[in-house]
Amino acid sequence: RLHVYRLPIAKTDLEARVQEFWGECSQPGGRYQGPGARLYRDLIQPAAADLAGKTPLVLVPDGPLHTLPFQALQDSSGKHRIDRTALSDAPAVSALLAMF
Repeated sequence: RLHVYRLPIAKTDLEARVQEFWGECSQPGGRYQGPGARLYRDLIQPAAADLAGKTPLVLVPDGPLHTLPFQALQDSSGKHRIDRTALSDAPAVSALLAMF
């Protein structure tokens, strides 16, 4: 089954939020929890029912999501995604096309 979930934010806003998250993650003592929780709410939460009990999970991020460390996103209980699901990623077709 294929399910498509529309992101509730514009691409430029998503790019800014991913950069904010990275900026906080890269600083010692950075406060990445808030930005990570918002990204989790918008990117993962809509598909939570479909993802329940699925492991491992392979992500194929594209665009601004290509550099997002999904493993570090936190759900509403403060648990990191990597604590709930074995994650790996694969390159999107657009990334593969850019290499050739």
